[in-house]
Amino acid sequence: KEIEMALDKEEKLLRQYLDSSPTMFLVINREHTVELVNKRTCEILGVEEVAILKKNWFKNFIPTRDKKRLMELFEDIIQERLEVPNMYENLVIAKGGEERLIQWSNATLRNANNEIIGVVSSGLDITETTVLQDTLNIRNRALEAVGNGIIIVDAQHPLQPIIYGNKSFTDITGYGVEEVTGKNCRF
Repeated sequence: KEIEMALDKEEKLLRQYLDSSPTMFLVINREHTVELVNKRTCEILGVEEVAILKKNWFKNFIPTRDKKRLMELFEDIIQERLEVPNMYENLVIAKGGEERLIQWSNATLRNANNEIIGVVSSGLDITETTVLQDTLNIRNRALEAVGNGIIIVDAQHPLQPIIYGNKSFTDITGYGVEEVTGKNCRF
């Protein structure tokens, strides 16, 4: 009885650790079935735990266009034809068909005979970060493409240092960006 109580206590503590994590956490077995998820996984997917557990991960939570590729990757890992990628990004389908881009960190789970029995993954939702980065890249390309010399200063800093200068600025003024970065804009 004491052993059962100790095991129950440890299980509850482990669950508390998993559910307090800011990252998604899931375990997928050899049959592609979800064995374990945490609270964050449920939040990102927009569904309750019971809607995820014992479901085929690839059939239920991966976009149709990616299913075959990801199932083949998973099988190659399970069959030990391929090392599990430590970091991997792919889309998942959340409630209502919304796609979220997740950056996964992965490891294999092995049984007592050292056979792979599944994959454990923790993931960060990088959807907004990726959109923001794409937007910044477009703006940076636009700033570089214009024929006008442009500098950007940190107006909130008392010295108003230059934090950016485009190629046209360097062509027009003859100053290199590294020469003016950090200097007051009235140099």
